[in-house]
Amino acid sequence: AETITGGAAHFTYFASARLIDIFIGAGIGMLGIFFTSRKTASTRIPRIMMRPIRNLSQLSLILFSEKDQNSAQKLEVRLAKLRTNMANLRALYDAMLGEIPAKPHLIEYYWPIIYSLQRLAFLLELAAENETESLPKLSERALADLLYLFETLANAAGNLESTSEKNIPHIPGFIGIEQEIQALQKAFQSPRGEKTEDTDN
Repeated sequence: AETITGGAAHFTYFASARLIDIFIGAGIGMLGIFFTSRKTASTRIPRIMMRPIRNLSQLSLILFSEKDQNSAQKLEVRLAKLRTNMANLRALYDAMLGEIPAKPHLIEYYWPIIYSLQRLAFLLELAAENETESLPKLSERALADLLYLFETLANAAGNLESTSEKNIPHIPGFIGIEQEIQALQKAFQSPRGEKTEDTDN
Protein backbone atom coordinates (compact mmCIF):
# COMPACT_ATOMS: atom_id res chain seq x y z
CA ALA A 1 0.00 0.00 0.00
CA GLU A 2 2.88 2.36 0.77
CA THR A 3 4.49 1.58 -2.62
CA ILE A 4 1.26 2.16 -4.55
CA THR A 5 0.72 5.54 -2.90
CA GLY A 6 4.25 6.59 -3.69
CA GLY A 7 5.22 6.79 -0.04
CA ALA A 8 2.47 9.27 0.77
CA ALA A 9 1.17 6.97 3.52
CA HIS A 10 3.69 5.46 5.92
CA PHE A 11 3.64 1.79 6.98
CA THR A 12 2.81 2.73 10.57
CA TYR A 13 -0.44 4.30 9.39
CA PHE A 14 -1.72 1.02 7.91
CA ALA A 15 -0.38 -1.07 10.80
CA SER A 16 -1.99 1.11 13.43
CA ALA A 17 -5.31 1.14 11.54
CA ARG A 18 -5.27 -2.66 11.34
CA LEU A 19 -4.46 -3.04 15.05
CA ILE A 20 -7.25 -0.67 16.00
CA ASP A 21 -9.69 -2.73 13.94
CA ILE A 22 -8.53 -5.93 15.69
CA PHE A 23 -8.94 -4.45 19.16
CA ILE A 24 -12.39 -3.07 18.35
CA GLY A 25 -13.52 -6.45 16.99
CA ALA A 26 -12.13 -8.32 20.00
CA GLY A 27 -13.82 -5.87 22.35
CA ILE A 28 -17.20 -6.35 20.65
CA GLY A 29 -16.78 -10.13 20.87
CA MET A 30 -15.90 -10.00 24.57
CA LEU A 31 -18.89 -7.80 25.31
CA GLY A 32 -21.14 -10.22 23.47
CA ILE A 33 -19.85 -13.15 25.53
CA PHE A 34 -20.10 -11.16 28.77
CA PHE A 35 -23.70 -10.13 28.27
CA THR A 36 -25.21 -13.14 26.48
CA SER A 37 -23.59 -16.36 27.70
CA ARG A 38 -21.52 -15.71 30.80
CA LYS A 39 -24.06 -17.31 33.15
CA THR A 40 -25.76 -19.86 30.92
CA ALA A 41 -23.85 -22.95 32.07
CA SER A 42 -23.66 -22.24 35.80
CA THR A 43 -27.39 -21.48 36.08
CA ARG A 44 -28.36 -24.70 34.27
CA ILE A 45 -26.10 -27.14 36.14
CA PRO A 46 -28.34 -27.59 39.24
CA ARG A 47 -31.31 -28.70 37.15
CA ILE A 48 -29.24 -30.86 34.81
CA MET A 49 -27.45 -32.50 37.75
CA MET A 50 -30.75 -33.80 39.10
CA ARG A 51 -31.24 -35.99 36.04
CA PRO A 52 -28.26 -38.39 36.37
CA ILE A 53 -28.90 -38.71 40.12
CA ARG A 54 -32.44 -39.87 39.41
CA ASN A 55 -31.13 -42.12 36.63
CA LEU A 56 -28.82 -43.75 39.18
CA SER A 57 -31.78 -44.22 41.49
CA GLN A 58 -33.87 -45.91 38.78
CA LEU A 59 -30.94 -48.06 37.67
CA SER A 60 -30.28 -49.21 41.24
CA LEU A 61 -33.93 -50.18 41.61
CA ILE A 62 -33.81 -52.34 38.48
CA LEU A 63 -30.49 -53.96 39.43
CA PHE A 64 -31.25 -54.85 43.03
CA SER A 65 -34.95 -55.73 43.00
CA GLU A 66 -36.97 -58.68 41.74
CA LYS A 67 -36.50 -59.19 38.01
CA ASP A 68 -39.21 -59.73 35.39
CA GLN A 69 -39.21 -60.47 31.67
CA ASN A 70 -38.81 -56.78 30.82
CA SER A 71 -35.92 -56.10 33.21
CA ALA A 72 -33.21 -56.39 30.54
CA GLN A 73 -34.99 -53.92 28.26
CA LYS A 74 -35.60 -51.49 31.11
CA LEU A 75 -31.95 -51.76 32.06
CA GLU A 76 -30.77 -50.80 28.58
CA VAL A 77 -33.11 -47.80 28.49
CA ARG A 78 -31.93 -46.55 31.89
CA LEU A 79 -28.28 -47.04 30.99
CA ALA A 80 -28.71 -45.05 27.77
CA LYS A 81 -30.39 -42.18 29.63
CA LEU A 82 -27.70 -42.22 32.31
CA ARG A 83 -24.89 -42.01 29.73
CA THR A 84 -26.63 -39.16 27.92
CA ASN A 85 -27.31 -37.14 31.05
CA MET A 86 -23.80 -37.67 32.42
CA ALA A 87 -22.32 -36.50 29.11
CA ASN A 88 -24.56 -33.41 29.16
CA LEU A 89 -23.60 -32.63 32.74
CA ARG A 90 -19.88 -32.91 32.05
CA ALA A 91 -20.18 -30.78 28.90
CA LEU A 92 -22.06 -28.13 30.87
CA TYR A 93 -19.40 -28.16 33.59
CA ASP A 94 -16.65 -27.74 30.98
CA ALA A 95 -18.59 -24.80 29.52
CA MET A 96 -18.83 -23.23 32.98
CA LEU A 97 -15.02 -23.27 33.21
CA GLY A 98 -14.94 -20.73 30.38
CA GLU A 99 -17.52 -18.36 31.80
CA ILE A 100 -16.64 -14.71 32.22
CA PRO A 101 -16.25 -13.83 35.01
CA ALA A 102 -15.06 -17.16 36.40
CA LYS A 103 -16.82 -18.61 39.45
CA PRO A 104 -14.19 -20.58 41.38
CA HIS A 105 -16.55 -21.23 44.32
CA LEU A 106 -19.00 -23.04 42.03
CA ILE A 107 -16.24 -24.85 40.16
CA GLU A 108 -14.84 -26.21 43.43
CA TYR A 109 -18.32 -27.11 44.71
CA TYR A 110 -19.49 -29.00 41.61
CA TRP A 111 -16.37 -30.98 40.72
CA PRO A 112 -16.37 -33.49 43.65
CA ILE A 113 -20.05 -34.16 43.02
CA ILE A 114 -19.61 -34.70 39.29
CA TYR A 115 -16.52 -36.86 39.84
CA SER A 116 -18.39 -39.05 42.32
CA LEU A 117 -21.40 -39.31 39.99
CA GLN A 118 -19.10 -40.48 37.19
CA ARG A 119 -17.55 -43.16 39.39
CA LEU A 120 -20.92 -44.34 40.68
CA ALA A 121 -22.31 -44.53 37.14
CA PHE A 122 -19.29 -46.61 36.11
CA LEU A 123 -19.73 -49.02 39.03
CA LEU A 124 -23.44 -49.50 38.34
CA GLU A 125 -22.70 -50.13 34.67
CA LEU A 126 -20.22 -52.81 35.71
CA ALA A 127 -22.88 -54.36 37.95
CA ALA A 128 -25.31 -54.32 35.01
CA GLU A 129 -22.90 -56.47 33.00
CA ASN A 130 -23.43 -59.36 35.44
CA GLU A 131 -26.13 -61.94 34.96
CA THR A 132 -29.23 -60.38 36.47
CA GLU A 133 -29.96 -63.56 38.44
CA SER A 134 -26.61 -63.26 40.23
CA LEU A 135 -27.28 -59.76 41.52
CA PRO A 136 -28.40 -59.43 45.16
CA LYS A 137 -32.07 -58.67 45.77
CA LEU A 138 -32.55 -56.03 48.42
CA SER A 139 -35.54 -55.96 50.73
CA GLU A 140 -38.30 -53.43 50.14
CA ARG A 141 -37.09 -51.43 53.15
CA ALA A 142 -33.51 -51.34 51.82
CA LEU A 143 -34.72 -50.27 48.36
CA ALA A 144 -36.89 -47.58 49.92
CA ASP A 145 -33.88 -46.26 51.87
CA LEU A 146 -31.79 -46.24 48.70
CA LEU A 147 -34.43 -44.41 46.65
CA TYR A 148 -34.99 -41.90 49.44
CA LEU A 149 -31.26 -41.22 49.62
CA PHE A 150 -30.98 -40.56 45.88
CA GLU A 151 -34.08 -38.35 45.84
CA THR A 152 -32.70 -36.33 48.75
CA LEU A 153 -29.45 -35.82 46.83
CA ALA A 154 -31.35 -34.84 43.66
CA ASN A 155 -33.29 -32.19 45.58
CA ALA A 156 -30.09 -30.95 47.21
CA ALA A 157 -28.50 -30.65 43.76
CA GLY A 158 -31.44 -28.72 42.36
CA ASN A 159 -31.50 -26.27 45.25
CA LEU A 160 -27.74 -26.03 45.87
CA GLU A 161 -28.26 -27.23 49.42
CA SER A 162 -26.25 -29.49 51.68
CA THR A 163 -27.90 -32.57 53.14
CA SER A 164 -27.39 -34.75 56.17
CA GLU A 165 -26.09 -38.29 55.74
CA LYS A 166 -28.73 -40.92 55.10
CA ASN A 167 -28.62 -44.63 55.76
CA ILE A 168 -26.94 -46.61 52.97
CA PRO A 169 -28.33 -50.14 52.72
CA HIS A 170 -25.84 -52.97 52.49
CA ILE A 171 -25.48 -54.34 48.97
CA PRO A 172 -23.85 -57.79 49.26
CA GLY A 173 -20.88 -58.14 46.92
CA PHE A 174 -20.90 -54.47 45.91
CA ILE A 175 -19.08 -52.66 48.69
CA GLY A 176 -17.59 -50.29 46.12
CA ILE A 177 -21.04 -48.98 45.25
CA GLU A 178 -21.80 -48.40 48.91
CA GLN A 179 -18.52 -46.51 49.37
CA GLU A 180 -19.15 -44.34 46.33
CA ILE A 181 -22.65 -43.46 47.50
CA GLN A 182 -21.09 -42.41 50.79
CA ALA A 183 -18.52 -40.30 48.91
CA LEU A 184 -21.36 -38.65 46.96
CA GLN A 185 -23.16 -37.77 50.17
CA LYS A 186 -19.99 -36.22 51.58
CA ALA A 187 -19.50 -34.19 48.40
CA PHE A 188 -22.86 -32.54 48.99
CA GLN A 189 -21.77 -31.61 52.50
CA SER A 190 -18.78 -29.58 51.31
CA PRO A 191 -18.95 -25.74 51.38
CA ARG A 192 -21.44 -24.92 48.68
CA GLY A 193 -21.56 -22.17 46.05
CA GLU A 194 -23.90 -19.27 46.01
CA LYS A 195 -27.44 -20.17 45.08
CA THR A 196 -28.28 -19.08 41.56
CA GLU A 197 -31.60 -18.66 39.81
CA ASP A 198 -32.58 -21.52 37.52
CA THR A 199 -33.33 -20.12 34.09
CA ASP A 200 -34.12 -23.50 32.58
CA ASN A 201 -37.70 -23.76 33.87
